[in-house]
Amino acid sequence: MVNILYNFMEKVLFFINTEFVLMASVIYYYEHLKPKRVIPIFILLTSNAARFKSVDTSCLPGDCHIYKNDLNHSVLFPDREFLKALNYQNVSELIIQNFTFLINDIAINYYKRKGTKITFIADSISVDRKLSASAKAKNRFYLVLRKRFNGFKYLSKQIYSFTDHGNRIDRYIAHRKVWENIPYIDIKTLFTKEYNLLPLFGGNLQTNLDAFDVYLFTQPILEHRIFTDKTKELYIQIIEEMVSFFKAKNLRLLIKVHPGEEINKYQKYQCNTITVLQNNSIPAEIILNSVKHKKIFSFFSSISLFDYSGANEHFWLFKLIDYTPPGKNSYQGITNIVTFKQLVQKF
Repeated sequence: MVNILYNFMEKVLFFINTEFVLMASVIYYYEHLKPKRVIPIFILLTSNAARFKSVDTSCLPGDCHIYKNDLNHSVLFPDREFLKALNYQNVSELIIQNFTFLINDIAINYYKRKGTKITFIADSISVDRKLSASAKAKNRFYLVLRKRFNGFKYLSKQIYSFTDHGNRIDRYIAHRKVWENIPYIDIKTLFTKEYNLLPLFGGNLQTNLDAFDVYLFTQPILEHRIFTDKTKELYIQIIEEMVSFFKAKNLRLLIKVHPGEEINKYQKYQCNTITVLQNNSIPAEIILNSVKHKKIFSFFSSISLFDYSGANEHFWLFKLIDYTPPGKNSYQGITNIVTFKQLVQKF
């Protein structure tokens, strides 16, 4: 009897690939969905062992299931457990974050034919990123492989760039407008709400965030094949040069490791003046909005676009590693560092 009643209750599904979107999804639920008394179900899709590692799913306001996100990886026989997420009835809304992930594509096509509304939450500034030619070719390969070899149903005929999916969604949440004729929520209005989400992401930070002079937000450049060996070598070199410089200047540095990376790759930099934050599941936005009048460095992280205090200095370092992010890579309020000498002159 209970199961029958559950099937008839209205539900919303969240297909989540990153900690950033998990944070946005929880706030979106509290602000827009909880008053409707719907049942939230969170589907966390992990692309590696580091993802959601410290997340306490018991703090979520609904059921949670964790599945492997294998369809976009080079495995012949991907995990199929995620198909259980297609068994829900009376799903009024599906929230997804990345059209290029084939699991999300399957979910959209399956639930849309049942009349479910589709809401897109942009992963940081993904709507400003364009798919490179190599990324498009890779997506086509996996699409054909999963349809013809693995026999997955409900896949699209083609995977497009983010901005080509306007006809598939009913609402979107992003840092700027993309489609004029589709209902839009500015994601900044979610992040300005005061919710204590630290317990969800592993509890206390165990350090005084405001005690540092400089903040470095790393990125999973070493984890992905799309980056050349030269870029990876330069990435390590620049970080080591920064660490040496800050040590010599006796400047206090906090290194926040990206959720898609393992912390142990950066532990060697830990010393009296340099701290590697030991919980990398905590979204960078929570950290950034706890500090003011600081220098914030990353290689091209969107974190610098979500600084609502407007009181910090932001710098991107991608030009130092022989890499240019596809799509928009210049924003007001972010200085693109061209040489290491230019970086040094900021102190």
